[in-house]
Amino acid sequence: MSNTEQFPFTSFDTRLGEARFLAYMLIQLINQQSTVTISALLDTDATVNVLPY
Repeated sequence: MSNTEQFPFTSFDTRLGEARFLAYMLIQLINQQSTVTISALLDTDATVNVLPY
């Protein structure tokens, strides 16, 4: 895959430490003359590993 992009992990709630670092990307939704830019959460992997349980 030669067309790759990197997105930074950002923290929105510093009280939880590194558990709150998530990757977001900006996307634009366009419908006729209306345009909205929003943040979308990227699915980068499991937030919590429950396999040992």
